[in-house]
Amino acid sequence: ASRLGYRPAVYTAAGPELDLAPLYGAAPGVQVACQAAPTTTTFSNRYSGSRREQFLLGRALPLVPAGLPASWRAAPRVLLGPVAQELSPAWREAFPGAVRAACLQGWLRAWDDTGRVRFAPWDDAGAWLPRMAAAFLSVEDLGDRPDLAERYARLCPLLLLTAGPRGATLFTEGRREPVAAFPAHEVDPTGAGDVFATA
Repeated sequence: ASRLGYRPAVYTAAGPELDLAPLYGAAPGVQVACQAAPTTTTFSNRYSGSRREQFLLGRALPLVPAGLPASWRAAPRVLLGPVAQELSPAWREAFPGAVRAACLQGWLRAWDDTGRVRFAPWDDAGAWLPRMAAAFLSVEDLGDRPDLAERYARLCPLLLLTAGPRGATLFTEGRREPVAAFPAHEVDPTGAGDVFATA
């Protein structure tokens, strides 16, 4: 977002063990507000080809809108990006004047006692998606329920379903349109969808 000429700000939660200083050096001009938590949300990702097995190792406290810096409440564009069910329904009322988009992965995850992450249908999609201008998710986020992409697309003006090097599918006003992937040398797939959504 910074490279595209915006002045981005990140609101997150983390424990005292996470050093955010490298983030400031890697992304000059990016403002960060961090809600203190006993631990940081942490995943272990194990890749086998294009498949990922994921474990939740630690989870920060849910983010609360009350901790958002006052000057950020009038942001013209907002991307909500939960990774582990950390956004409460109160966020649906936040940023009323903004163009809002959402990365859906964090609402589509559940985990067992060992931390193994699995797909979970998003029961609250009907309350969130009509408030969004756009939504982003990947074929991997949908597990064995690829049919949910069309259901979610009916609730939101624009939905992009990404498929890594196979490109993406754009759902808009009831139409599906394939979008080719830009050729790239993949170094690490972690976070690629989030970068795509931000851009």
